[in-house]
Amino acid sequence: MKDEPEILTLKDVARILRTATNKIYELTRGRAKARMDDPLPVFKIHSKMTRIRKADLMDWLDRMIEKQRAEYGETTQQRQTRQKKQATEDFKERGKK
Repeated sequence: MKDEPEILTLKDVARILRTATNKIYELTRGRAKARMDDPLPVFKIHSKMTRIRKADLMDWLDRMIEKQRAEYGETTQQRQTRQKKQATEDFKERGKK
């Protein structure tokens, strides 16, 4: 059983994302999926049992974060470059003291 992916309910997803369960249900509806470039990767066991693999949720979150950074701010590469530069400057400052 350890090799099997962890399966989450929509309530679990809401808890992880710290939002209301009804917001997660909205993301799984057909109209919301049609509007989104990258819909929430859910699957249905039957009409009343929608689930998502935890790994798929985490991948989806990473894609959403990267997309927003690309649209509104820095990319991962830019952030890493900035952090390295800052760490170098901090190291130099500590050496002067």
